[in-house]
Amino acid sequence: MLSRALTALVTGLCLFSCYSVGDDDGDEDGSGGAAGASRGGVTGRGGVTGGAGIVGRGGTTGRGGSAGSAGNGGSGALAGSGGSSAGDTCRNVNDCGVSMTGFFECVPPGAQPTQGGGCGAIDWCGQCSCGPMPQTPYGTGNVCDEVTACPTAETDPGFESYASVCDAGGLCTACEVDLDCPLEAPRCAPGRTGFGNECFECLEDGDCPELLPHCIPLQAQFGIFTPGGACRECATTADCATGVCLEGACVAQCQPGDACGNEFMSCGAELRCEPSPCTTAADCPTFGTCLDGGCARLSCTADANCGSGACVNGACFSGPGSCVEHLAVP
Repeated sequence: MLSRALTALVTGLCLFSCYSVGDDDGDEDGSGGAAGASRGGVTGRGGVTGGAGIVGRGGTTGRGGSAGSAGNGGSGALAGSGGSSAGDTCRNVNDCGVSMTGFFECVPPGAQPTQGGGCGAIDWCGQCSCGPMPQTPYGTGNVCDEVTACPTAETDPGFESYASVCDAGGLCTACEVDLDCPLEAPRCAPGRTGFGNECFECLEDGDCPELLPHCIPLQAQFGIFTPGGACRECATTADCATGVCLEGACVAQCQPGDACGNEFMSCGAELRCEPSPCTTAADCPTFGTCLDGGCARLSCTADANCGSGACVNGACFSGPGSCVEHLAVP
């Protein structure tokens, strides 16, 4: 019963960590890069952000006004989540207050909240972008001998992988040496869950074919990486002639003429979003300047540096940012 109660508690908490994004109405600015500190300076160009705003967040539970009232900046509140309050809009994270369950992020207009890379503990769903947790090969740790065999796909169909080898200690494992592994995954290494071994495509780049030359370590449970990996086309965008490296493959980030989710960026010849070319600041959108031939968002220290806009996280935007709360990963 205690286990079920804890599971229900974690599931309930997960609902608060996921957020939805609304369609960009075309009037708000995309986010820029890292902000500079000096007055009238420029920001770094950073990566590309989506053009959607935050919806359905309002304030933190119990903060703000009556249930269902709209929060500032167009972020409507959910019933029971509080309405407009001093902490709903922000110029930096200090305006968001203190979270009792995680941490706040001050998200500029038009930008999307950051999603962390860590997936946390078993069954934790607080990071909505996490993939499925790795599974221990079926039968790992089972007692085996000459009479009691380890499971296989023939004897126990329906599992992703099997601990079909009886090791010297009389326990089932996926492999003890490389020769125990199939051709499609010929290298034996410690498993991703911390129990037994697994067969992997590669342990180093030299194990991979010419068309998939990079051995990318597979993420293990609790965010720990194991020696085992998979052969992929790229490890970083620098490995791609065009496009960007996404999950081990070179893919086009944009097409010529596409919007890049940030009015200071445009699609370049290498099918990557890059600063729009400029000669002077007049060639760039509002709240921008020309830096080394490319448009960049103006940096600031106060709203006064931004004319009719607001200074959010050290850069000029059309208005204040929105406070978004993230649950801490256990």
